[in-house]
Amino acid sequence: MQKSKVIHVLPGMNIGGVEVGIQRSFRELNTKISYEIFSIRGAGNIPIPTIGWISLFKCCINSSSRPDVVVSSLWYGHILGGIVAILCGAKWVPFFHSASSKGIIRSAVLFISCYLCKNAFFDSEATYDYFKDYVTGNYKIIPYRFQSSQSNWDINTLFKYDCIFVGRISPVKRIDLLLNFIQIMQSLRFNLKVIVVLSGSEQDEINFKKQVESNNLQIDIKFNQSQVEVEKLLYCSKLYLSFSDYEGFSMSTVDAISYGCIPVVRPVGQIGKYVTDDGGIIISDTSQNGLLDVALKCQSLLNNETLMQNMSDVSIGNINQFSFYVDAFLDGIDILINK
Repeated sequence: MQKSKVIHVLPGMNIGGVEVGIQRSFRELNTKISYEIFSIRGAGNIPIPTIGWISLFKCCINSSSRPDVVVSSLWYGHILGGIVAILCGAKWVPFFHSASSKGIIRSAVLFISCYLCKNAFFDSEATYDYFKDYVTGNYKIIPYRFQSSQSNWDINTLFKYDCIFVGRISPVKRIDLLLNFIQIMQSLRFNLKVIVVLSGSEQDEINFKKQVESNNLQIDIKFNQSQVEVEKLLYCSKLYLSFSDYEGFSMSTVDAISYGCIPVVRPVGQIGKYVTDDGGIIISDTSQNGLLDVALKCQSLLNNETLMQNMSDVSIGNINQFSFYVDAFLDGIDILINK
């Protein structure tokens, strides 16, 4: 039986939530469907194969290589994805990944794509709610939840951290609040062990290290780690920090919870629907006094292993309501092709 063919169009393949999700699902999806990636900017720093412009052009003109479905991600991925779907006679599925948008052109493309398409994927109910007034066709929620990579890791051989942050260098991630919070925490708790795992350019790394040094912070810093290394660091950490202004599903928060971290997060996007007061610490006030209040709660929690275990159990129960990304994606494709 011939596999269904899907082409996923997006701007680039440098490290970010959307791209890492593709990386984590690529091999498993290709056991069930023919799943190809087209990156407008060509190959990036995520090591998975992508097709080039010539292959994409052949898909448009050669009936034997045309895709059944064209999935597109991010705003100018939607522009090209919609055009390719029309030329190929394929079903077009814009995939929306965030419960927010910035910039007039970007916002216009996102909302128009949502309005024009007959089928859409959303990474969370929160993202769907943001776009729902423009949804005119069918939609499917594809949560960014993945199976863990854990492989007989011995926690006793790993360096243990009190706090961990995982994310890319971007204004929306509010690195300024992160550093401010760490400074408050380290003033309250001697020898607080913190690790920050970032993705970005060499210049980003240089600039961040200068910020850390100028604030006299004691932080372990890692840049552009593999997914397995990130998960291993989550596995040996206690509190997961996030100060983002907005999110969609927040794959990194769910990853952290699945490895036993207690989420210390702002309730943005879907996060506010699966992190509860009995399963995490919610940052509702980012003023200096608000961050101090959160820091005091964290300090108290780090001294109470029983409470930490109870909160971890609650958080894991909260995320178990979500299906896994690969299962939901395949179900969405199957519905599109066979309905």
